[in-house]
Amino acid sequence: MALIINNRDISASILKDDSLTFSEKILTIRDELNKYDKHCVRYAGDFVISKVDFTFAHDVQGPLLIEIFRSLDGKRVFDPEKVLLNIDHDFPASSERSANLHRIMREFAKEQNIHIQEGSNCHQYIMENFAVPGMIIVGADSHTTTMGSVGAFATGMGSSDVASIFLSGTTWLRVPKTIRINLQGNLKPGVSAKDIALDILGRIGTDGANYCSVEWTGTGISNLSMDARTTLTNLGVEMGAKNSVIEPDGLTLDYIRSRGRSPMQVIPFGKEAEVYKEIDVTLEDVSPMVSMPGTPGNAKPLSEIPSGLDIDVVIIGTCTNGRLEDLEKVATVLKGKKVKQGVRLIVTPNSREVYNKALAKGFLSTISESGAMVTSPGCGACAGFSKGLIGEGEVAVFAGPRNFPGRLGSVKSEIYLASPETAAYSAIAGKLYSDKNEGGR
Repeated sequence: MALIINNRDISASILKDDSLTFSEKILTIRDELNKYDKHCVRYAGDFVISKVDFTFAHDVQGPLLIEIFRSLDGKRVFDPEKVLLNIDHDFPASSERSANLHRIMREFAKEQNIHIQEGSNCHQYIMENFAVPGMIIVGADSHTTTMGSVGAFATGMGSSDVASIFLSGTTWLRVPKTIRINLQGNLKPGVSAKDIALDILGRIGTDGANYCSVEWTGTGISNLSMDARTTLTNLGVEMGAKNSVIEPDGLTLDYIRSRGRSPMQVIPFGKEAEVYKEIDVTLEDVSPMVSMPGTPGNAKPLSEIPSGLDIDVVIIGTCTNGRLEDLEKVATVLKGKKVKQGVRLIVTPNSREVYNKALAKGFLSTISESGAMVTSPGCGACAGFSKGLIGEGEVAVFAGPRNFPGRLGSVKSEIYLASPETAAYSAIAGKLYSDKNEGGR
């Protein structure tokens, strides 16, 4: 995509400029104000008006967004091919109210001739069908940062902002300053990308990256699968990040091409760029992690948690940990074993495609034979509607993104965040457990 200023294409020079961060590069290139302003480069703190390449809303924000769109005298969305409505948070509908809200979305999608999808988590569905390097993606959900794993600038906004994007195809942004997380080495067996993210959350908390662009980099990235990388960018928002991104490499491009798509633009990270903070992580040093109830930021190694904590329910899935690789790891842990009597294990694949692939590979039958309940794909209990909500006084291990009070049901419950492997081991043991740590036994 070219940026023409005074009949001169500056995109190539911006891309090659090693002193600029990912966000500075992509938002400079995409800034509509550059048509009128001779000051081309947009640095951290500058404001831009950017074109948006893809936008969406799900069934929590969608009906309100449609109402706001109409209040703006919206007649047609800016480009039907670039707009998605996704029904995933409460699907199939668990109440008459939800069913009516879904109907509003279906009618609007038909009226506007836009994409509508039901039964797959919105972020996973967009990863599978739309996201490519160089895109600007804005969705009415905070975990839109997920799509940064392919090298897109992806961020969440509120219903009003996204309604205006539905109408205009543009939005305004402040260029975020950058935090660079350098990963080196290889993870130990039984440790996953979720543990990396919880390790970082334990260091900087849920506000340590407020309105920052988190660049995940280092040689350790090459040792992580696309599913693992997507878990990292997904959880960037739990640190407060505006966007969370990984520079595309051969694996990324192979994945995109295998989906029948091509990059819009590969934006390299500027190795000499000034960043707000750098965090170094030696992957061999990362161990199974757990976030204590109340906040994802209260994370610590499982080995430091006192043993003997009995649990009532284990929930695995969501946009964070419901991908195929996650389900394979869960099935490996559960194979030939049984969920502890008195413990409920609920597993939710995060998309129809993931569900079907896991079914074909036998992962779901292994999980079900252990005594677990496999639900239809989507967001599951994480949305707070159905598929495994927990009651007062219950203790849950959750392979998902958040453990705020009431996230999975009762505000008087306790939620411990963990990786899919730790969650599966805990379901068998009936308490917080990993076979790689003595903690929690």
